[in-house]
Amino acid sequence: MNKVLKADKIYSSPFRVSIGNLLFFVTTDPEQLKLALFGSKTVEKGSLFDFARPWIGSGLVTAPYLTWQVHRKLIQPTFGPTILKSFLEIFVAESVMVADQMECELNGPEFEVSNYFSRCTMGSLCKTVMGVKLDAYAGENNPYVKAFRKVTAGIVRRGFSPWIHPDFIFYRTKLGKDQQKYIKFMHDFTEKLISTKKKQLLERGNRESNEDAEDDRYNTATRREAFLDHIIKLSEHTKILTDEEIRDQVHTFMATGSLSTSDTIGFVMLMLASHPCVQEKVYEELCEIYGDGNGDAQLNVTQEAIARMTYLERVIKETLRLFPAVPLIVREVSEDLDIGGRSLPKGSTMVLNILGVQRSEKYWLDPLKFDPDRFLPENFAKQPQCSYIPFGGGPRNCIAQKYAMLLAKTLVATLLRRYVLTHDKIVQIKDIRIKFEVVLLPVEPITIGIKRRT
Repeated sequence: MNKVLKADKIYSSPFRVSIGNLLFFVTTDPEQLKLALFGSKTVEKGSLFDFARPWIGSGLVTAPYLTWQVHRKLIQPTFGPTILKSFLEIFVAESVMVADQMECELNGPEFEVSNYFSRCTMGSLCKTVMGVKLDAYAGENNPYVKAFRKVTAGIVRRGFSPWIHPDFIFYRTKLGKDQQKYIKFMHDFTEKLISTKKKQLLERGNRESNEDAEDDRYNTATRREAFLDHIIKLSEHTKILTDEEIRDQVHTFMATGSLSTSDTIGFVMLMLASHPCVQEKVYEELCEIYGDGNGDAQLNVTQEAIARMTYLERVIKETLRLFPAVPLIVREVSEDLDIGGRSLPKGSTMVLNILGVQRSEKYWLDPLKFDPDRFLPENFAKQPQCSYIPFGGGPRNCIAQKYAMLLAKTLVATLLRRYVLTHDKIVQIKDIRIKFEVVLLPVEPITIGIKRRT
């Protein structure tokens, strides 16, 4: 990531990079980013995504455009406002569980936050979007998280190592063999998730309409139709989605949805712990909404309360500006493309440097300063379009961005009502070491301390 950021300061956009026989053009120019995100000649994801297909197949992230169009239209309703509102109860319960689990860290040394947040986001995603409980994967050192990290790191390493691009070479290396092992584990996980849901749906169909089993609070019989229910029904009744396509979508949402959200929340907590004045302003906003009492066992999180958390939302957006979950996006050029007075050849790939444009001094004043007020409406209106695109843009933007914001707000609000976040060794943003493993990660695990609010 450092090399990518430095190259952007040396060369004008788009600059050319070759990896083996693959040709890339890297850009941080908002107009060029806009053309790539919204243009008809850059709708495909590019050959590098072939390295991820053994893992997530043709899910929304990797699917060819025509397949993506059909699947996106089918899946979009499962992330509508009414369904998102119905998730709040589970978000609150999972957030309170995390706050309770953190009690053991109270007044102690700084601790790593990743395990806590990945448990919360995976638990939330299983119970809401998937409609099942899989508590066996909620403990420390979650094996799914480990497998995810290994696979994404392997994909990036392979991408930058052209000598192992060919499958017949890659799968004879230790990296390739390990990749197969971790992918099999994640596939087994999602197979279990799907079979659990199918069993629930079958049992529900055989029960009387007045069923009141405890598990129904997590399914859709009377409250909502979650993503997994919806696509299984499409598979069984309309044959629009095959069983393999269902698995691909589940792999995609489990991997990219839960873990990229937990990584973002980790960066949010680091920023709050490193900026006590910002943290206090968030707490004051929560007091305006909920009163002065601290340590509420369970906040009354409603859509109205979430909408009032405007400063907290600006904090999350500023964190995403500095630490976007996906710092680089690639798009294949399907026809010769005129861009910025230059012509990109058919078959080349555009690399959209999201991190670069969002930290660029060309488009942001004092870009490495943490300033949530950049996102006051009157300030953000002055920003060039596509200078802030943490969830991508255009038709292939992130389908779950509202879901992620809702979960992040609920978890952060719950923790800040109970705890003061501290960080002993505050590091300037420019010195926080980060790495690219498909998602953006800190080189050193994020640690914070907590004290009881009084």
